[in-house]
Amino acid sequence: MLGERLTKRMKHLAKWGRRQGVSCFRLYERDIPDHPIVIDWFADEGAQHIAQSGDAVAWFYQRTRDETSEATSAYQQAACEEICHSLSLSPERLFVKQRGRQRDQQGGRAQYEKLDARRACKVVDEYGVRFELNLSDYLDVGLFLDQRPNRHSLRE
Repeated sequence: MLGERLTKRMKHLAKWGRRQGVSCFRLYERDIPDHPIVIDWFADEGAQHIAQSGDAVAWFYQRTRDETSEATSAYQQAACEEICHSLSLSPERLFVKQRGRQRDQQGGRAQYEKLDARRACKVVDEYGVRFELNLSDYLDVGLFLDQRPNRHSLRE
């Protein structure tokens, strides 16, 4: 079910993105209760078709039905395989992150801490403006896609 949803959304949003001059968009946001995942797509710079080449970032949220860490791992592995298959994406182009409690024991914001050092950077276009993102090293990539209307208004 997740794979079918991603395929359908990609077909629709790739057309929209091409018309709008936008090469990154949210593909999926916890639409199916059994799949609490947020998936964003970041097309490759200069790609002929937005949907053919790019990277995806998947933020997994805790499922209430998984009682063990083994069940969580098995679910996430299966979901990653389905995401890669439906988007024709190699596993190294899927960046997997865990969403959860964003404050640490001392009340600090754990979401801002560095998670990795790969520096998988990518440039994306949005209405003629280019943004450089870091897909790997932090919980967030550096561009909040839900703020696109605000950036567009500011640009205008």
